[in-house]
Amino acid sequence: MNLNEFFKTYEAPAVRQRKNLFRTVVKDLRKRILSNEKYREQSEKNRNLFKMHVRHYLEFCQMPHVGRLKKNVFSFYLKAIARYLKHRPDGRQIILHLRKNDKKKVAAKYQRLFNIHETSVEILIEETNTETFGLFQMLMFTLLDDPDHEGIHRFIERRPVTYDATSDRFIQDPQNSGGAS
Repeated sequence: MNLNEFFKTYEAPAVRQRKNLFRTVVKDLRKRILSNEKYREQSEKNRNLFKMHVRHYLEFCQMPHVGRLKKNVFSFYLKAIARYLKHRPDGRQIILHLRKNDKKKVAAKYQRLFNIHETSVEILIEETNTETFGLFQMLMFTLLDDPDHEGIHRFIERRPVTYDATSDRFIQDPQNSGGAS
């Protein structure tokens, strides 16, 4: 799965599609986690793991939860880009040169969003009907143009995120909560 496909999973059509796949997903989880044995005969660890995965899947079928998860993903990847640019400032020019055609396309398509100095990144993610990957690219190019972009850094700082391999999702860092929902 490439990044474009990954970001599409946070758009409304994908959320609706996930609702239709719920039974199949539960069946797969039962097979994978419970080894097709009865739920009550499982260890507490397996029952809790099964319940966690079902709960997370159900959350991923509801747009309000998906919006929160989408902000987590944006924060995680934008932070990685910001960290890269901080430690490798020479790489910035190389990336801009290699992606100049992509930047022109994104700038033309999302011109109305490209000046985000007055708009909160969080609001931009929540309220635009823009393709998720296009919005991410726009924010990435904004960060490449201005590695110290105040709005993006404020968003990253308010939403510290880490990847949780157990649940296979990006979650707000409980150790470093920035106060955002």
